[in-house]
Amino acid sequence: MNRLALSLTVIVSAANAALGQKTTRVPVADPQAWQNLTYRRIPPNTVDFSSSGLHLAVRSSASPLIHPLAAPMRLKKVIVQLEIIGTLAKPSDPGRWDEDSLFRLGLVVNGDKRLSPFSRALAPDWVRRLYSLAPKDGGVDRIVFLMMGSPSATIGARRLHPSSELIEERIAWLDNGAPGLRALEAVLDPPLDVSALWISADGDDTKSAYALRIKSVEAVHAEDDGSLGKERR
Repeated sequence: MNRLALSLTVIVSAANAALGQKTTRVPVADPQAWQNLTYRRIPPNTVDFSSSGLHLAVRSSASPLIHPLAAPMRLKKVIVQLEIIGTLAKPSDPGRWDEDSLFRLGLVVNGDKRLSPFSRALAPDWVRRLYSLAPKDGGVDRIVFLMMGSPSATIGARRLHPSSELIEERIAWLDNGAPGLRALEAVLDPPLDVSALWISADGDDTKSAYALRIKSVEAVHAEDDGSLGKERR
């Protein structure tokens, strides 16, 4: 079934091209295309690049990888092919929103929020880097994380993270607990104006050990209606 899902993703990509839909293929095998960041007091993931894609090894760890886009894009869909090696441990408190996620694809959304000099001096590195990704004449609205939720989660559920209004989380896919190949697709309704992509895998809260091999990430553009840069929620 996993192979069938991957085949369907290839067919969808071909159909997008046939319909004239512009698709950007993210260079997941190119280490020069990514910024590897760390969080304070959290061990970072092990990151490797090869011809087969981007490899993440999680050992009670978490860290983000950021890919700045050459120019802002209005996106209506993302398609990801990855391989899961191992499993995410169950949270100690299954009743709460999942703080760890097997896989997150973040979309840095353009807006008008900017850091003041005082805020910049106090902000952690990942926040300063997030704002640096905004277009020169604009700012950031938030980062939307499309995340893989636990089997009990509900696809489509979303929240603003309690620790930061900059973070919106959406359950886009469910973790079925089975290692192997997965084809993931998420439709953005409404489309989002995006200046960078963010990939992360988390295992620090659940003390998990697993690995991901991200084979491809494709971003499907929405039609340009002349309002790129004006955030639409």
